[in-house]
Amino acid sequence: MFADGVNYNKSSSKTIWALLSSIVELPQLLRESHENIIAHSLWSGSNPDFNVFLECYNKQTSDLLEKGLNFRGRNIRFKIHFFCGDAPAICKICKSIQFNGKFGCIKCLHPSFRLNKTTIYPYMKDIPLRSNKIYENQVKKCIEIKEPFEGIKDESFLSLWLNIPDDIHREYMHASLIGSFKKMFCYPLISTNHTKSFYIGKNIFFLKNILFKNQVEFFFNFLICLRFG
Repeated sequence: MFADGVNYNKSSSKTIWALLSSIVELPQLLRESHENIIAHSLWSGSNPDFNVFLECYNKQTSDLLEKGLNFRGRNIRFKIHFFCGDAPAICKICKSIQFNGKFGCIKCLHPSFRLNKTTIYPYMKDIPLRSNKIYENQVKKCIEIKEPFEGIKDESFLSLWLNIPDDIHREYMHASLIGSFKKMFCYPLISTNHTKSFYIGKNIFFLKNILFKNQVEFFFNFLICLRFG
């Protein structure tokens, strides 16, 4: 299952949000075809309340997950394997704090810090993961104190359909296709005003020598394998 929103136009804050699904059992080529994408419902307006969106406008989905479908005398069970989306969609549907806020990761309990009006996630050892049991306790706590607690703002209706955060995943397009991974990978290797704090500078020559040495050793080992088996 996945969801995303798009603005009506550049000058409007109004959006259309779509809740969609693909069928895991289909081969990939057929699974990603528009003909086989299941359109559950649409939300039109400003920021959606996903609890209302899921509960009131997706009752058929709830019934299928709860009761299954009787087909030719057989009861077919349905399961949502996972929900994927970009950062805003995941935060809205899970009722959690965004990445630019405190405890903004739905998968772990990194507290994050503010530096020059920017939220950063510096390297820390032994960051605890946010399990489903921890998530449920955080939901109870935030409802009790009536304010966000460790990144959780409220109970999510989606938790009735799957486990949060175990079944929540970042979607492929924003994580890879738009160049996010490439940008992070290149930060230490390219010297610009934007990346100078990450640039490894003179160490590049040292790293190149190591890589070249490893390539030469691999090549000779490969020749030896070909010669002597």
